[in-house]
Amino acid sequence: MEPLCSFTSGAGTSGAGGSGVFFGIADKIEPVRRENRVRLIRSVPSEATRRDIIGIVTASFPNLEIDDRLKLGRGAPPIDTWMGGVGFGIRQLAQLKSGQVRLGVTAMTISGEAIDLQAYRNVKAALRSALPPGVSLKGERITAPVVKPFQWSAR
Repeated sequence: MEPLCSFTSGAGTSGAGGSGVFFGIADKIEPVRRENRVRLIRSVPSEATRRDIIGIVTASFPNLEIDDRLKLGRGAPPIDTWMGGVGFGIRQLAQLKSGQVRLGVTAMTISGEAIDLQAYRNVKAALRSALPPGVSLKGERITAPVVKPFQWSAR
């Protein structure tokens, strides 16, 4: 089963000093939605940030299992901007049947298939006019839901 949500950071390197084990730099996040599970991987800048992200994911996906594999990372972009992008991306992902959000520092890419036509319109409108301050849209490939069963006929 593919992960629903993965938070991606830089290459894993263990840190020295301080408390805990540190991996990479907490500057990228990559939620991926599939099936009925959310997997959180890679790194975050602090335990408080981890709790905030888990709270956002829990609120956005209340009926899904969360597999928390986040590690502490060194540094981060401006945390208010980054967390604004994280929250925005996860809220858009919640309107997709399957999809992926990539937030590299403050540049977002989002792709996937909307749950329904209204969700498609909502996500497209949010990407046009409701990005958080400091977050830019690098790319998007949101598709409308596929009609099933589709029947075509001619006379």
